[in-house]
Amino acid sequence: MRTSKPALCFAILALSFSASFSQTVKVSANPSNAKLALNSSSTSDYVKVKARQTNTGVLAYLDGYITSGLMATELDGKNVSEYTIKLNKVNKLPKDFNSRKIEFTKLKISDDKEAITPLVTMVKTTMSSAGYKMVGTNSLFNNKSDAPDLAVGGEILWVSTETAGRGFQASILVHWSVYSMAKETVVYEVTTGGFSDSRKRGTVVDEMTQAVKDAINGLIYDAKFQDLAIKKSEAVAATPKDAIVVGKVPVKKYDNYSALIKESLGSVVTVKTNFGIGSGFIVSTDGYILTNDHVINSAEKIEVIFDNGFSFEAKLVRTNESKDVAVIKISGNGFKPLPINPATELATTGSEVFAIGTPENIKLGQTVTKGIISGKREIEEKVFLQTDVAINSGNSGGPLINSSTGEVIGIVAAKIKAKGVEGLGFAIPMADALKALNITFE
Repeated sequence: MRTSKPALCFAILALSFSASFSQTVKVSANPSNAKLALNSSSTSDYVKVKARQTNTGVLAYLDGYITSGLMATELDGKNVSEYTIKLNKVNKLPKDFNSRKIEFTKLKISDDKEAITPLVTMVKTTMSSAGYKMVGTNSLFNNKSDAPDLAVGGEILWVSTETAGRGFQASILVHWSVYSMAKETVVYEVTTGGFSDSRKRGTVVDEMTQAVKDAINGLIYDAKFQDLAIKKSEAVAATPKDAIVVGKVPVKKYDNYSALIKESLGSVVTVKTNFGIGSGFIVSTDGYILTNDHVINSAEKIEVIFDNGFSFEAKLVRTNESKDVAVIKISGNGFKPLPINPATELATTGSEVFAIGTPENIKLGQTVTKGIISGKREIEEKVFLQTDVAINSGNSGGPLINSSTGEVIGIVAAKIKAKGVEGLGFAIPMADALKALNITFE
């Protein structure tokens, strides 16, 4: 069918109008008594913004709550006429808490340039003043005591400043990322807002610095960040009633090395969480499993996968963060535990050993690597077995097994990653792990 020229012109005009149309959205806050700022100008109970308007943002702020907000472009496509910014309450820090070591890596702006020094300094100073243990970049050999547990970085998504009185008003949105050194992945991300309206005589940088302080306080007093950054209390002191009692597994004799490995594989599992994978091994017929604390720490869900593909949901039973060991448990009976021997004579320098675990990828579950005990090392006042067995991040929590007897002598814990450094892996001696978790044998 032929379209007439007037109809065609009308259609083109309609499309043009639709493309340029920007929906107006009424933005309010919850709690309702929170204040709003459109760009950097404080306003009343609500603001109206055009959803496609660039370089426009709205913040909500209230004493006792974490400042939050969004850019107007985030409303585009939501197809709503009203939107509420919900504020989370400030989660107060515990008194005299024990912080993990945190390195602040960088604060960048959206074009990947570094933010100016006063803003970066404010982040570090505010975190330190709140009680977090801030450290710099150090390798395991340079300064063991200052090696960070977590790295925090921020990206400024949007900033707005305006003159007010003798000074300025400033608004900012910062996206924070928290990286776990042990898990080798980003474990938490959150965006917080910052607002400052001091109206004092000063520079725009001074006002922006105060807005950044408000934004980093949003991370400092975030409950999920605190779960990651604050060390939990150690396991309850060992007493007979608290002990986890497991059966002593007899040592078998095998015709050859391959038979020993085949027998051991069925007792080693992949430990999968919402943030990554690690390894573990069965220590009792009723489903107790040993692994590293850093494999399951702060996990919302723990799944255990056997070499035959069967999987079970696991529950955390006990953990000792300072020793980096943990016990998890799956339901059922009839599981095949590995024999354990905490005796030091099985872990002497030169002893042949092998490790089983899930390096890097879940598809590589129950990978076997072999080597020797290279020595014993003290790192951060803890004793480790050093080995040249090939170890990758997913091996954490897996067993280090004596090749002669088939007994577990250590729990794989870490590998040094540095240019030109190879063959440096570490395991927690079984005697230390059992004591830290109060595991005894019948």
